[in-house]
Amino acid sequence: MIAAGLAVRRRAPLAGYVVGTVGLVVEALWVGPGQLTPVANLIGVHSLGLYASPRRAGLGALLVPPGVLAHFAPKDDPWVTQVAVVLVWLLVWAAGCATARRRRETEELRRLLRRETVVAERVRIARELHDVVGHSVNAMLVQAGAGRMVLDTRCSPTSRPAYRPPRDPLNPEPAPSTRYMPIELCAAVSAKPYFS
Repeated sequence: MIAAGLAVRRRAPLAGYVVGTVGLVVEALWVGPGQLTPVANLIGVHSLGLYASPRRAGLGALLVPPGVLAHFAPKDDPWVTQVAVVLVWLLVWAAGCATARRRRETEELRRLLRRETVVAERVRIARELHDVVGHSVNAMLVQAGAGRMVLDTRCSPTSRPAYRPPRDPLNPEPAPSTRYMPIELCAAVSAKPYFS
């Protein structure tokens, strides 16, 4: 019965501890106290603190004193020994609870660190993408402006493209160009890339 409690101590720590404690009490009251049975129950109480949820672990701690005192019922030990053993059992339970709490905190920190790493990587990618796209757009604007200036000086007003980028707001009227290229040559110049 005690071995069954130890077998399920990770999957069902409260049930495993209850089964182990019942086995401890039955053995102490009807068979006689064994030497290894308290050690098995001590492992069960540590597993209860370590693997159970905080609420179930607290519920299991309430079962520690009755189980230990029932184990000592057939003996004629002084009450100080019994209280000391109960305190040792509760200390082992508290050690399991503290280890479980540290595990939960460590896992929470790992999760937060993973999230911060993902956010930092997204910010880095966004910053690089912003820089690359901004540089490309600026380069296109400079090339388009230079191409417009070249076409403005070589083509006649009737052969200029329909799309015109916005002019400088401080100087809305461009200076009139006096040298125009014939329409036939303007089409050839427009088809030839000046900036690549």
